[in-house]
Amino acid sequence: MNAVLNIDLDASYEYCARIARRARSNFYYTFALLPLEKRRAMHAVYAYLRELDDIADGPLSLEWQAAATDEKTISNQATERLKLALELPSSPLWQDLHLYSHKLNLAQQYRLQRLDDAWQQFDAALAGDARGPILPALAETIQQYNIPAEYFRDVMRGVAADIAGREYATWDELRTYCYRVASVVGLICLHVWGFRDERAFAPATSCGLAFQLTNILRDLGEDAAGGRIYLPRNEITAAGYSVEELEAGVVNAGYERLIEQQLTRARELYAEAEELPRHLERDGQRIYAAMFATYRALLDKVSEQRAKLLQQRIRIGRWHKVWIAARALWQTRLGAP
Repeated sequence: MNAVLNIDLDASYEYCARIARRARSNFYYTFALLPLEKRRAMHAVYAYLRELDDIADGPLSLEWQAAATDEKTISNQATERLKLALELPSSPLWQDLHLYSHKLNLAQQYRLQRLDDAWQQFDAALAGDARGPILPALAETIQQYNIPAEYFRDVMRGVAADIAGREYATWDELRTYCYRVASVVGLICLHVWGFRDERAFAPATSCGLAFQLTNILRDLGEDAAGGRIYLPRNEITAAGYSVEELEAGVVNAGYERLIEQQLTRARELYAEAEELPRHLERDGQRIYAAMFATYRALLDKVSEQRAKLLQQRIRIGRWHKVWIAARALWQTRLGAP
């Protein structure tokens, strides 16, 4: 066992694998394309990112119900601890969240406090005190594959923006959010899969942006119904559409223009991401081919069913995902595009 960890590593990796299996995400089916050691690492990364995501939108615990009895205490702690967690009070993200601070309800503040706790526990794990069921496996993975810890902190900054309900005025603002919650995930994966040189970083960044924009379009109706609008406000207006129409589920000419613009952007990002395999080791080429094919198929389905985006979440069936992964593996072996 690694001396810096304080619980059994095998138990930690197995716990992470169970989380990945239960989630059955678009990515889970591609993990089987990796050798066992790298697969375990991907399970650790996935489980931790899933835990951060649950802080943002998972069900609130019994602990929350007890803590909610003292709103003033939670409010003060959340504000001060969030500022500490984000490290740089002058950073654009902190300024954005500070502007939102007067709008945050008690539940949001509690979630931000939990995120701050996660930030501190993450730093402690890297310093040798890895506690809980996930952090031991994650800490070893970060050490073994030389993954920059700042990537995970960037994800936490993106999660903080989600909790605060940040709005995005322009694509540049949304792009920063997408980079934090998706592109850096791709950069993390590069270190596990193996890459040949830093030329892999640019197409990997584009890939993350493409994947996240696909997710935003897939979840458009569900997010809008919950008052969460990710699409740039200036582009909504320029399309002759409105946030109010989006929240009401209105499909008209303005909606069509808005969605087509996002689809065009996503296709351009996917085109930029097609260069990545030539910079990856063989293990990375296989899993990337499967992930890329799965998400590209999802974008195609979103495009085909764009009129239904505000009524239902577009999905790819489990066996379709398996078929896509198998086909991508076969094409990679053959050297096919």
